[in-house]
Formats: sequence, C-alpha cells, structure tokens
Amino acid sequence: MSRLSYRDAVDFLYRLETSKIKLGLERTVNLLEVSGNPHHRFESIHVAGTNGKGSVACYLNSILFHNGMRTGLFTSPHLVDYRERIRVDGNVISRGDLADLVAELEAPILETGASYFEATTVLAFEHFARKAIDVGVIEVGMGGRLDSTNVLKPALSCITSIDFDHVKYLGRTRTRIAGEKAGIIKPGVPVVCGCLSVRASAVIRSIAASRKSRVFEVGRDASFKPLRMDIDGSTFEYAGPGGTRLVELETPGLHHIANAATALLAVDVLRGRGFDISDEAVGAGLGRAKWPGRFQVLRRRPPVICDAAHNVSGTRILVRSLKALDMAGIVTVFGVLRDKDYGGMLSLLSGCSERFVLTKPDSKRALPLVRLKAAARELGLGFDATASVEKAVKIARGLCGTGRPMLICGSLYALGEAMEVLNYRPYRVRVC
Repeated sequence: MSRLSYRDAVDFLYRLETSKIKLGLERTVNLLEVSGNPHHRFESIHVAGTNGKGSVACYLNSILFHNGMRTGLFTSPHLVDYRERIRVDGNVISRGDLADLVAELEAPILETGASYFEATTVLAFEHFARKAIDVGVIEVGMGGRLDSTNVLKPALSCITSIDFDHVKYLGRTRTRIAGEKAGIIKPGVPVVCGCLSVRASAVIRSIAASRKSRVFEVGRDASFKPLRMDIDGSTFEYAGPGGTRLVELETPGLHHIANAATALLAVDVLRGRGFDISDEAVGAGLGRAKWPGRFQVLRRRPPVICDAAHNVSGTRILVRSLKALDMAGIVTVFGVLRDKDYGGMLSLLSGCSERFVLTKPDSKRALPLVRLKAAARELGLGFDATASVEKAVKIARGLCGTGRPMLICGSLYALGEAMEVLNYRPYRVRVC
C-alpha cells in the first residue's frame, strides 16, 4: 500500500509548481539515473512545436495503439486532472499508481531539486516502463533543446509548427524559436515537420544536416487537401511517400486536418524505419482519436466549441475554422495568461465573435481582468466581464439562448475550468 494518498501525492507535485521554470537536462538526468533510466526501456517518438504538437502526438498514439502496440502518451498541460498528462493505451494513470510512484520518488525528487515538469516527466517514463509499453509518444513541454523530455533517443522526431510563444525563454524571432525546437533532432534520426515558413524550415534543415538527419516536411514531401468540414467532422485527401488516401476525422477544424497530415507523414517515415503499420490501423487510429479541448464540439444544439488556442497563430487558424463552418452570432468566453499577445488574439476573434464574456483563469499567471477589459475597450468590442470562469460560462449561456454558438478559448486553464462547469471530464476519455 502506498505511503501517500493520491491527494497528498498530487499536492506534493503542485507544491513543486511554485518554483520558477528550470531549463536544462541535468536534474532530469540525475533523477532518471536514480530510477534506473526507465526511458531506455521503450521505443519513443518525440514531438515538439509551437502549436499542434499535442494533437499530432494524440494521432500517432492512436494509430500505434490500433496497430496492436501498447502505447504511452505524455502530454502537457492537463485540463482538469493531473493524470491526463500520463496515459497508457489511451487511459490516464490510476490514482493508486500515481500515488505509489510519487511515494517512491519523493525523496530523490527533492534531493535533485527537480521542478514540477521534470518530476512529471520522470514519473511518466517510470510508469511507461513498468507497464511495459512498446512505444511512448512524448510531447515536449516547452521549446525542445533544454526541455526535460530531451533525454530521449527516439525513433523519430517531429516538429509541428514554429511561431511566437514563450518568447522570454525561446527567443523573439521565429529563427531563434526554430533553433530551440530543432534541439530535439538526434544524430541520424529523421525529423518530420508540419507546414513551416521558409526561414524556419531553413534553420531546421541546417541543424538536421549537421546531425546527418533527414528532414521530411508537409508541403514538400507530402500534401493534403480538405474536402469536407462540418460540425460532425472532416474529410481530406493526403498524398505522401506511402501514396494517396482519403482520411476521415471525428472532429472539424482546419488545424486538425493539418496535424493529421503531419501524423500521416510520420507514419510513412516510421514504416521506412521498420515499423509495420497497417493501413487499417491508420484509418482506425485517425478516425477514433479524441483530443479534449482542441476544437472540440462539446455540444451541438446550440454548439459549444472548446479550443486550446492560446497564442496569435493558434487563434488565427481557430478563426479560419469557425468561418469555414459558417457560424454566426458567436459568444466567446475568453480568459488568457498575462504573457500572451491578448490584444492580437482579441482582434482576430472579433472577426467571428458577436460578443465576448471576458474572464480570468485560476492561475498565478493569469492576466488581470482590468487589463483584458482595457484591451477590449480599445478594440471597441462588446463584452461582459467576470473574474469567475464559472460565472462567465453561465453569462454566455444566457446570451446564447437556444441558438447562438458558444466558443471558449484563450487558455487551457480557462478551458479546464469551463469543462468542469459543463460537466465534461477529459480524464475519463480514452483518447484512442
């Protein structure tokens, strides 16, 4: 029996979160050595990117699961429950398993000075090793080069997109950010990229060439063509090294199509690396993958859409997707963290939103409501405001009535709180 209750284990981890972000691999390496280097006991795929990395990881996890493999999926952050970060075969880690792991590693976590994310990374790798997974699909937390997940020696690296986010840590130009994310490229290990700008592509290709790693890129080595998108899902045509195929997704959203195309290119490359992945597994994996909070239609009448867009580039494609669905009269619940370009996000959202309900997520990093209101006034937006996400959702419900769509976006923290109000539990969802 665990020496810790589940609640005590999670409280211990959350106390680690109060420290500043720590970049570098030394503490993670030390903690992994204490644990017997569990990350050496399973194959891995490493996924970085400004936006879309969680979705690509989810798609790959689902494809490999439906191919008969035992899979581990490590993502961040969570929406409602810490356990969403660590999944085996699509299901979150059990409370008992998490409590046992924290009880065993509590002392070395403190001795090594590991941060919240570093400790979480090692807990995930240890859990995956104990569950004897075949392959782990591991999402980078932030950046790549100095992220704690960069201890892996993967079969494949993926870089989904390059744009502005976390500029304090990653740099204030796309080329600097590209260099940080390209830090996950390992000697001789191929890298699959989503649609990149010319400059970002050049940076990644240069670094890959120096490490004798081949680059495969959507837009050069593969392409996709959206054919249908409505509130019930989407269909697109993919053409890549493995041929052409028609793909159906459960979810709408132009970004889902682009991310699924990146995952398909990754499958083509993995096949060349000796992975025997069937076409049936690809179809079932993409068709059944569920990724909570990413252009997710929680309700259809009236529509309630939750999206994780938390920066300008993510918001831009969110707005394009909403316009493609021809939605009108949208009421947008918006809460954001203070280090984001919230003015730019609001400006983009104003092109599809009739009214806003501004709010403040329950996070120390949240933007004060007074600053968000000032930005909305400057843009001439119509809005209501409340510091409570729960109240914001209720206000939006009243404004929507029986027909107008509701959008919730701006921050995963706001999204998680709204999901609880709407009685949606992402930790109960099997994502494959």
